[in-house]
Amino acid sequence: RTELLHDPAVLESVKSIYENSSVLLPGEEELMLISGEDTVEKAIQSSFAHPRLEVLALKQGSRGCTVYTRDGSVKQGIYRVEPKDATGAGDCFDAGFLCGLLEGKDIARCAKMASAAGALNTAAFGPMEGRISPETVREMIDQEHH
Repeated sequence: RTELLHDPAVLESVKSIYENSSVLLPGEEELMLISGEDTVEKAIQSSFAHPRLEVLALKQGSRGCTVYTRDGSVKQGIYRVEPKDATGAGDCFDAGFLCGLLEGKDIARCAKMASAAGALNTAAFGPMEGRISPETVREMIDQEHH
């Protein structure tokens, strides 16, 4: 949570985790605060200076997300839903992305799964209240191609 990062003790703890992570799933403002950089581009670049980092999935709200690796990046837009409440959408995004990674999916598919899970969450009121399941995520992704 961005507001917690303004506490120096919290920020120092998070920085230690940041420097030792292989997968990061921040929002733009969070990434800049944690990295100490003044632009998103510099923050991405300095993040990959940490040798353990393999994947940085940057959440960009209504602009979707961009997933960075040492080999390049993949952009993913949002899935259109009738928004009811965005509470928990970032957490659902994270869960969808990590599920994809653990299932051995490629980065582009992980981004689709994450974006679909976040959208499904946004379509319901309350945190993690949407009809989110492997089936509904797959259905949302498949509908994109029709």
